[in-house]
Amino acid sequence: MVETGVARGVTSRFLLLATSEWDGHLWSVDLPPVYADWRGEWGEAVEDALRERWHLVRGSSRRRLKPVLRSAGAVDVVVLDSDHTTRTVQFECLAVWPALRAGGILLVDDVDRNRGFVQFVAASGCRSWLVVRHALKGGLVGVARKAGQ
Repeated sequence: MVETGVARGVTSRFLLLATSEWDGHLWSVDLPPVYADWRGEWGEAVEDALRERWHLVRGSSRRRLKPVLRSAGAVDVVVLDSDHTTRTVQFECLAVWPALRAGGILLVDDVDRNRGFVQFVAASGCRSWLVVRHALKGGLVGVARKAGQ
């Protein structure tokens, strides 16, 4: 699995726990928090027992995502939750889509903040996608499934 955006690492922890039965690995790309007070909280939700399967890559997705995808190989799940701009969402979607296995899932958080996800699915020809409301925080999450088995 690959994700962009870590913050406290709640999603990172959830993904690692979900794959613990089959020894799945997670590659996470994110810039460290700007504010020094927040740096101690960066990734803190990922407990030590899960960190051996977690590859935290410090840096922007523009610089680090493609090398991470080359290292990770074919990917089953991608979660994009970094810079919520149209430009960044489109870049990340276009970067991860070729690495996503047939039948793989792409999740993009906060798609109501920009047009990146909708523009990506329209341009890519992806036919299996939807947008759902986040049950707790009310934002929208985009989900796309790559064709195949």
